[in-house]
Amino acid sequence: MPGAGEGEIMANGLTLSFARNGMMVLRTAAQEMGRLPMTGLSNNFGGFLSTSGGARRGQALIEASMAGAALVAMADGDVSFAERALVDQAIDALAARAAIEPPVAVSAFEDFVDGIRRNSSQGREPALAAIAALAGLDGATDEAAVVLRIAEAVARADGGVSDEKRAVLSEIAGQLDARSN
Repeated sequence: MPGAGEGEIMANGLTLSFARNGMMVLRTAAQEMGRLPMTGLSNNFGGFLSTSGGARRGQALIEASMAGAALVAMADGDVSFAERALVDQAIDALAARAAIEPPVAVSAFEDFVDGIRRNSSQGREPALAAIAALAGLDGATDEAAVVLRIAEAVARADGGVSDEKRAVLSEIAGQLDARSN
């Protein structure tokens, strides 16, 4: 039983825990079940900026990862709170290990979402182009894995993975695989 000033609020697959000291922690349904989708993410891209063309590769990673996240989040028509929370977590993980500016990543995500929301088919084109641009870089295997991992985490944010999100994940994986060969 939580003490005075402590407790939890649970709604729509999210748990907001708060403690006496005012600290709040938001967890998704996937995290509650012991699956921390973004755990270890930052370990997957430790060296991508140390290669030649690092700034260009970093920008390509930001754009591709936010494009993938937007494509998956918008597969069912809107970005849920849990999906947005995972995108924020991914941005924090990228910022912790790379020379990226979180506002740039947030803006990229919002731009892709807005484009898809305005016109689904035309709005998807710039997102797919951003993924293709990353995949077309020499030696971008690690970056491609990061993009796919972020997209998969966003797809699981609400608990299960819908057929629409599964189709988008397959499209992203195919785009990354086809361009990296």
